[in-house]
Amino acid sequence: MNKDFTKLIRKIKEEQQKLIEDIKASDPAVRRKAAIQLGSEGIKETAPFLVPLLRDENEGVREAVVEALVNIGGERIIQNLIPFLRVRDASVRNAAVEIMMNIAEDSIDSLVPLLKDGDKDIRIFAADILGSSKKLEAPKYLIETLRDKDPNVRNAVVMSLGKLKAGQATSALLELLQYEEEEWVIFSTIESLIQIGDNITSCLVKLLDNEKELVLSVVTEALAKTGDLTAVLPLLKKAAFATDKLRGAIAGALIEILKEQDLESLETETADKLESFLIELTSSEADSWMRYHAIELLGKLKAKNAVNLLLKNLKMKDSFLKIASIKALSMIEGKENLSALEALIHDNDANVRQIAQVSLQELKKK
Repeated sequence: MNKDFTKLIRKIKEEQQKLIEDIKASDPAVRRKAAIQLGSEGIKETAPFLVPLLRDENEGVREAVVEALVNIGGERIIQNLIPFLRVRDASVRNAAVEIMMNIAEDSIDSLVPLLKDGDKDIRIFAADILGSSKKLEAPKYLIETLRDKDPNVRNAVVMSLGKLKAGQATSALLELLQYEEEEWVIFSTIESLIQIGDNITSCLVKLLDNEKELVLSVVTEALAKTGDLTAVLPLLKKAAFATDKLRGAIAGALIEILKEQDLESLETETADKLESFLIELTSSEADSWMRYHAIELLGKLKAKNAVNLLLKNLKMKDSFLKIASIKALSMIEGKENLSALEALIHDNDANVRQIAQVSLQELKKK
């Protein structure tokens, strides 16, 4: 039994040696086949012979080597690949990064020092690769790099923390927004906070106190994506002191959050502030789309304070807003509303007449 086992081991080693010789063959088909087989066997000792083939002139061979090295994995491969991050050939660098990203969880000890490398591109590669690591310590080292002097590095770190959904990075990312000046880094930071998703609405609401218009705009857009009703009151309060541009962004965010919501669940303070905001928005020079949705929300709120404005809208030439006002009035009880809708049954616009008839029926049911 022992003799048979020894023969088997010898045979395996001989076959591996043959494959190692084959990856040096002049025929790219032979090199490719050898790389595939070495990778499928997953023997780490063969990695040093495969790594140089990332520079092979044949694309098929290079692709086979990438797959083989990913299958083999291990810290030794990461160490062997680090020098390839500095080569001029972008295809070689990208191949090395691809492999390292796929095996980053095998070891981060060789990668962490690269976050402090003198070359910013190496620091970016390291941040990108660590963003694929499942090692629990990875976020810790990325957080320490958030104050890197280069914005491209900071952006890479931020994106990796989001990819890792690193909840422990939330406070550091919020702090970054207080001093970050680069627009794309700010955007990436907020996107990463959304990806992390750890009490994201409350985190974003805190950012409404930020003094930077850009941060406020991006935060407002992010709050819109959450669809969270708890964001409505803070947004309304911010709107009271906002610039016209930001106020418009807040209006869009509120519409996005509320358009599919049951507004009857809103607390009194929120409902009252929202009604005042929507009435002002409807009376403004905002675009028709925004005013249409504002009118729609006034109807859902059953806002009696908006009735006079809505009745006034019935005399508008803009049938788009006119129809929105008809629908809104049908949701608000009142004899005056009933009379106004009855008069519109004879309107010159066929669409207005049709909507008026349907809305009149709805109002009579109340």
